[in-house]
Amino acid sequence: MNQPNFQTMSQTELRAYVLANREDTEAFYALADRLKSKPGRKLSESDLERIPEILTEIKQLGN
Repeated sequence: MNQPNFQTMSQTELRAYVLANREDTEAFYALADRLKSKPGRKLSESDLERIPEILTEIKQLGN
């Protein structure tokens, strides 16, 4: 299976992809990076530290 090009996806498309493919951590990080780089929308250090916890929660919801 070919990996989609996250750089060419709109934010809406990438978000939909992440929600549909919750096990794809690369997509999750691509979305997090994109959100972090947007002006006016900031992720705090505590948000970044919680990423492993958030991924675990997402995986548990998918099972």
